[in-house]
Amino acid sequence: MANLAKLVEGLSTSLKAKDYEITKLMNKLESMNKEGQTSAIKALQVDQLDFLEDSTIRAIRNICSITDDIFTINHVNTKKK
Repeated sequence: MANLAKLVEGLSTSLKAKDYEITKLMNKLESMNKEGQTSAIKALQVDQLDFLEDSTIRAIRNICSITDDIFTINHVNTKKK
């Protein structure tokens, strides 16, 4: 269980960092809209946001997979006792 707590804590930190990156890029995109930047730069920012979103989704799926594996292992070990 201690390993699971460490895993969740690490993944939580990682997701908070991704959220911060997304917020920072969104703020940058909004300021670019106000300043009238070119559409090419805006498109690049949107691509970066898409990448961050995809990597966050992959991280969440990995969390689910790892926790499922841990619970399965714990369940099997409990039955053996």
